[in-house]
Amino acid sequence: MNRPTPRLVRGLATAALSSALLAAAVGTAVPATAEEDAGEEARRKPTLIQVKVNDRGPQVRSSLFGINHRYARNGFGLWDELLDKPNPTVVSDMIAAGVSTLRFPGGTTATMYHWKDAIGPVPERGCQVEGHGHYENEGFTAYRRKLAYGPDEYMRVIDATGAAPLMMMPFVTTTPAGAADWVEYMNDPLGGRNPNGGTAWAAERAANGHPAPYGVRRWEVGNESHVAPGRFGFSAEPKKAVQQYISGGRRSIEREELGKACAHPVEGIPSSGKVNQRFEVLFTPAEIQHVSVAGVRWTRVADLAAAEPEDKVYEVQPGGVIAFGDGRLNPNDVWIGNGRIPQAGAIVRATYRNDYSGFFAYAREMHAVDKSIDVCASWGTPLFSNSTRKRRYDCQTAHPITNFSREYGHNWRPSARPWNGPLEGHDRMMMALNDRTGDVLEMLKASPQRSPVWLTEFQPIHGNDDNFPTWSASVSNAVYMASQWSTWMRFGINLGTGGDLLGRGPGAVFGSPQHPTFSVEALVRQAIRPMFSEADRVVTSTTLRNPTRAPNLRPRDSYKALSVVSARGPGGKVWVYAVNRLPYDKVRAKVELKGMKAKRKAVVRRVVGESFRESNVPGGPQNVAMNVWTRNVGKFGFRANLPPHSITVFRVTRR
Repeated sequence: MNRPTPRLVRGLATAALSSALLAAAVGTAVPATAEEDAGEEARRKPTLIQVKVNDRGPQVRSSLFGINHRYARNGFGLWDELLDKPNPTVVSDMIAAGVSTLRFPGGTTATMYHWKDAIGPVPERGCQVEGHGHYENEGFTAYRRKLAYGPDEYMRVIDATGAAPLMMMPFVTTTPAGAADWVEYMNDPLGGRNPNGGTAWAAERAANGHPAPYGVRRWEVGNESHVAPGRFGFSAEPKKAVQQYISGGRRSIEREELGKACAHPVEGIPSSGKVNQRFEVLFTPAEIQHVSVAGVRWTRVADLAAAEPEDKVYEVQPGGVIAFGDGRLNPNDVWIGNGRIPQAGAIVRATYRNDYSGFFAYAREMHAVDKSIDVCASWGTPLFSNSTRKRRYDCQTAHPITNFSREYGHNWRPSARPWNGPLEGHDRMMMALNDRTGDVLEMLKASPQRSPVWLTEFQPIHGNDDNFPTWSASVSNAVYMASQWSTWMRFGINLGTGGDLLGRGPGAVFGSPQHPTFSVEALVRQAIRPMFSEADRVVTSTTLRNPTRAPNLRPRDSYKALSVVSARGPGGKVWVYAVNRLPYDKVRAKVELKGMKAKRKAVVRRVVGESFRESNVPGGPQNVAMNVWTRNVGKFGFRANLPPHSITVFRVTRR
């Protein structure tokens, strides 16, 4: 196998985040020629990590240590429908890994979610539309089974694990009033104001087994609204599309082929020829203008019960439902029923108008129910901040995801360009960290100081499975995620939900429903959990002579070996969290502690595999573990060999 010959050189300093050195935090590589000028003596010296214990930075937020999850398939096995409780193994694993925040009902999968169809007795719940799709060329599939994991069950998982809730409010098929109803269901006290009138949602919650309000404080409106499929009819021009997200707009849908029971194939679903059929438009609220059957327009009536059996009529019901009657010939060739049945095989089409509201209308209605909540915009790029400079909003979300299919110019399918092997996959993941760091920096620079940025999805996706089948469960993936937590800490990000809790492939943090697994990423979470739970402030740490790897995969691109962040907490505790991203080389490091004298003993927690390719695959061998031990350190620091592709956390204590 031919592969590029990498360069490994010593890098210049990369510093912890401050207003003057955001760019340094990106870890942009310095060309090899600049480093070679430093001389042979400099290259022989160890990498120097200087920790200024009294130079306090951002707060350490345990809420950064969250995870994304999806409602479908009973939460991909999180919820046991027969026993009516969460999977105990997954619950204990979440606690062990320190999962601090759990997102619901998910991301793209949940963009068409209807929460009102997900509460109450399970047999009476409605179907759901799978959000992965496209209304023009792919259509949308349906979930009709394994829907026992709804908002109430989600909150039982929250109670069992101690995680904080985060709700993603679908933007595409919801209204501000519907969003306010959900806030009322989750947060309004029983016998409370019922601010929107109509259904008393707190009473509905009590009838479903939970009289006390849940108190969900964090909400986001939409998911990746800047991404074309997520726009679902927004303009293809970003500046116009962001205004549609901000202020709302109108979609005119011509002759949409209608679906049934949450399934919306592009070609529509033909009539079955049976009585009392119900067809559905895709976008709601919907103002129906006309409906045709097999190309012939039928007439709208207020009540099918008043129609003659031969009448070609339909009724519009709530939620964009087009209802037909039961008019038919009986065995004696006599017409019976009300309203003709569309003939078998006929396609039903509707032309309608969808007037949708913008983000600020959602936020206003949701805050009217509960002023204490945070309502986040989900546009996901600086364009939102740049377009709303004079308007106040609580927060906004971004998804610094490395999508390898897009890296190679493809949209939603795995790349046609294979990695040469696992090493290329590892290197591409590490190089992508610079890109994602830059994305978040741009968001932070554009965002008003009063409106924090939450990172509600971050991970690599759509890597090449042919030449690196377990890449998404590998040590490489864990190193990638560990580097991001290190960076987000330096940036002062106060909420993050990275990775997927459970899934069908090898890459979920806790495996699959059939094979719950404590993945390498879960081990990393366990290793750094004490720091997230006990530390209160990031402190400045500077890395000098940080080696740089240049794998020659992209012009002038490379990455730093170490990602380092330090923090302090009560009792004189100081943590040094170091990620070595190199695939083969250890890093000799010298850690200098400035502003403290350390006790002799330090606790070390480390996750490392024999190879960056190793993984703990669901149903397979568990090759990687976390090691914990104590070691001696000096008053003012210590030396350490940081193995390749490793995550190490040192905890020292002030004398």
